[in-house]
Amino acid sequence: MVLVSNPYKFIFLKTGKTAGTSVEMALEPACAPKGHEVKERVATVISETGIVGSRLLPCTLPPQPALERGTWCNHKSAAHIRRDLGEMRFNSYTKITTVRNPFDQCVSAFHWQHRRLIDLIDGFAQLRSAFQAYIKARDWVTNKPIVFIDGTYIIDRAIRFEHLHEDLSAVANDLGIPLQPAGLPHTKSTSNTRKSYLLADYYDQTCIDIVRERLAWVFEHFDYPDHPQFIEQGQS
Repeated sequence: MVLVSNPYKFIFLKTGKTAGTSVEMALEPACAPKGHEVKERVATVISETGIVGSRLLPCTLPPQPALERGTWCNHKSAAHIRRDLGEMRFNSYTKITTVRNPFDQCVSAFHWQHRRLIDLIDGFAQLRSAFQAYIKARDWVTNKPIVFIDGTYIIDRAIRFEHLHEDLSAVANDLGIPLQPAGLPHTKSTSNTRKSYLLADYYDQTCIDIVRERLAWVFEHFDYPDHPQFIEQGQS
């Protein structure tokens, strides 16, 4: 989804499999009228306070929601957000997103997209083969349309998956955003399907090179290692 807060002057742009849902649910009260109930599934809410985009309700959206003027939904591109908000408002608001180690993000995305089939795979060798085919097909999302406009990186603040609470607290403190004391909700986890497999074991050199090429923007803007061997496995 996308969030827009008028009191706190921020826009949250949601990337995929980076704990975006958890962060947006934490920030959502700053974008909605008093009394708004934060739930995992939500229809679009537009008010004087701001905008809460539709989340997990694809049946209510048009076939190409990001291209429909005035539609607010999951993973709407930065260019379309700017178009619908207007350049002055878009440029003056702090733009926030979430990021994650690319190697970990790709494994998490694979498990989430294939979650209904994972249990049918016989052993890790088949799982690894399926993952590598997924990476080599090169049709998985890179999130670039969410964080770039015409080749320019437009994000002001990024919340790292690996430092989620620390980074979110820092952003909230800097912008004066009140956070609920209950903490971050945990949603759409894939840890039960990933089990105890080592992250590096999913990859061969070809897959490493593809991830480094297609997610080069993450490596360039954040201090992530260029090999999956050197990071711990993620948990969602």
